[in-house]
Amino acid sequence: MNSSLPEKMRVFVAIPVPPPLIQRLKSLIGELKPLNGDVKWVRPESIHLTLKFLGNVPAKRLNEIFAAVAAASSGIEPFALVARNLGAFPSLTRPRVFWVGFDDSGREALAHLQARIEQAMVDLGFPEENRPFTPHLTLGRVRSPKNLKPLIETFSRLSFQPVPMPVDRVQVMRSQLRREGAHYTVLKELILTG
Repeated sequence: MNSSLPEKMRVFVAIPVPPPLIQRLKSLIGELKPLNGDVKWVRPESIHLTLKFLGNVPAKRLNEIFAAVAAASSGIEPFALVARNLGAFPSLTRPRVFWVGFDDSGREALAHLQARIEQAMVDLGFPEENRPFTPHLTLGRVRSPKNLKPLIETFSRLSFQPVPMPVDRVQVMRSQLRREGAHYTVLKELILTG
């Protein structure tokens, strides 16, 4: 393990987003930014599908996390999702987060993978997630209601051309919060081989 790592770091488990989908997300954010809503838009190249957020983790626990994620993802065949839906949490009428979601193809395989990783992390003593898993790719987080109405109107009229998202790996990531936004580093990549 890299000795230059800090004693503690923010860690999560995620699926990377392939370049064709990143390009589509970039174009979508590009359509929404000029509406000047008070939204912190995510850098498209840093968008990922989070499976489990672990919070601040001591660096000395990383190897057991890597081993648990490897065990949880072993035996799972690569599969594909299709990014298709646009939505917002908690709702489009009162958005806090704008996102792109997935249709039903591959959702069962994804739910299985996520449940195994969730259980593996709970077994290591991490808190169980109390909200249901809602797979999504975050586009932006609303900071204030300023100029939000035209953004909501445009967003609700947009259609998102379906884009396939092959899932063939899981990554343990480090998140560093910076003024310009979160910066992510891959700590460990695990290939799904079935």
